[in-house]
Formats: sequence, structure tokens, C-alpha cells
Amino acid sequence: MMGCESSDQDGNFWSQQDNAAPAAAPAANENNQGGAQAQAADAGGDAAATAGDEAPFSAFRFSYGGFNGSGARLSAPRIANLRISGGNLSYSWAGPTLSAWGMGNSQADAICCLFVMNDAGQWIGGKFDWISTSRTSRSLSHVTGGYGGWSLRGVPNPCQAAFVIIDAKGSRRSNVIAGTWQR
Repeated sequence: MMGCESSDQDGNFWSQQDNAAPAAAPAANENNQGGAQAQAADAGGDAAATAGDEAPFSAFRFSYGGFNGSGARLSAPRIANLRISGGNLSYSWAGPTLSAWGMGNSQADAICCLFVMNDAGQWIGGKFDWISTSRTSRSLSHVTGGYGGWSLRGVPNPCQAAFVIIDAKGSRRSNVIAGTWQR
């Protein structure tokens, strides 16, 4: 097994922690990193604003990619089952897709954002690509290749990683999914 890949067909890609998955999390996603309600309390947010998040969106520093989506509010699209290994990332839809934002299946008008935890314990990252409902996998070549200032200096390998989709205006976002990235 390398990175986040797993042969487990039940979606059990990560080691479970003692905290149970919150009721709002998709049933098929067992990649919870500690419970959305506990994270909301830690981040100073309320549970409704972070339902289904596996990492604290409010802690993300938009450092790369030339896009700041820090003001985005949780909206209808739901993603699950982050698989990230080497130079690729994939996920699945766990509920409403980007059609909830009025986008067609192949309309690549949403922004992919990746965040990684650095040696100082901070979530750094930002935009690395555009995405549509029809694309559930992305290359991480922009992240590893320096696009928009991207740098992994000071980021351990493996590292904690989190993925979120944000609309181009930076006002709406999907839930956050997270896991471990072995580069």
C-alpha cells in the first residue's frame, strides 16, 4: 500500500481515531480526522458551518495559486473518500455535485484547493487547478511544480493533506476531505 491507496472496498482508507464520524458526514466516508463538531469548537465556528469537514477550513492559509477562498461558506456539494498518493488525487461525490451551483457536468468552473500541514503545524496551500463534476481525479503536478508559488518546503513527507472545492467567486465551498499524502 502506498500513500492513501487501499484495496478496502468499504471506503476505510484511514486509521480511525477514537472520535466517531459525525452524523452529517457521508456514510461511505470513513476518512474522518476527528469529528466536525469538535473541529468547529476548536476553530471557533459552529457545527452547521463546518458539517462534514474532516479538517478545519477556518485554519487554512491560502498561500498559493493566486486565489483566496477563505471567506467561502459551506454549501451543497459533498465530496468523500480522498485518495492521494504520489502525484495524483481522487475523490468521489457523496451527495450534491457542482450542479448545485448551476454548473454543467463538464463545466470546469470550480477551483480545486489543496492544503498540507507543515512542520509548524499550520495548514498551508491554495488553488492548484480547475474542476468539473465529471472530473474526480486531478494531477498534483501544479503543486509539485511550483504553480502560483506552490512550495512544499517545510512540509514533511508523508504529510496531512486536505482537499476542498470552491466556486470561482470564493463565496461557496464543498465540505473538506482529508488524509495522509505520501509523495
